[in-house]
Amino acid sequence: MSIHGIVEAAAAGATERTLEGLLWELWQGVTDAAAEADEQRLDELVALVTGVRETAVEGVKIGGRRLFGDLPVFGAQMREEWNLVPPDDRSVESWTRLNSFAARLTAAGVDFSLFGLWSIGTALETFAKPSEHLPAAVEWFEQCGAELATATRHRRTFGPGPGRLHELAEREGLSEGGYNLPRWTFWLSRLEGLAGGGDPVAVRGLRAARKAGKLLLP
Repeated sequence: MSIHGIVEAAAAGATERTLEGLLWELWQGVTDAAAEADEQRLDELVALVTGVRETAVEGVKIGGRRLFGDLPVFGAQMREEWNLVPPDDRSVESWTRLNSFAARLTAAGVDFSLFGLWSIGTALETFAKPSEHLPAAVEWFEQCGAELATATRHRRTFGPGPGRLHELAEREGLSEGGYNLPRWTFWLSRLEGLAGGGDPVAVRGLRAARKAGKLLLP
């Protein structure tokens, strides 16, 4: 399904349920493409998503969200993708590309920083294998480090469930979920440890996190 096709369906008086189904099909195609995309294609997909918000369909809403200005169904489709993580449900490579896509969108003003919190938390605060989850987490520091630093500076929270800490962070005495300076400091310490062990992905992540962290200095 194309954006133009959905606009035509809306103009022809398609029901909200029909339009919602078409949007699921559209966004599934976008996330499928992102999971296989190279760097250039990822940027093109980001441009597509940010650009489609300018497609005005007056008076049409899906679940209370404007078509296409509020990107209805897109967030839900992205959330579905975060239910499928390596090693059982998808490859490390496709997971890394999807995270890169979400991080680039966040830098472009379509905020998925909560998804970044989930991916970074899994990679650096759990006993998950770094080789399976660290590449995805590093994409967040590299692609939207400034946005993550801003969220950290403002201590952005998402509620006790979505923004929760994981076991390794709790063992270090951290108690506040969401983005905050103690958690950022813990991430840095974990990256330093992994980088010191010779992990080249951790070296990249540490470099990017340190660069973004400069925005946290007084």
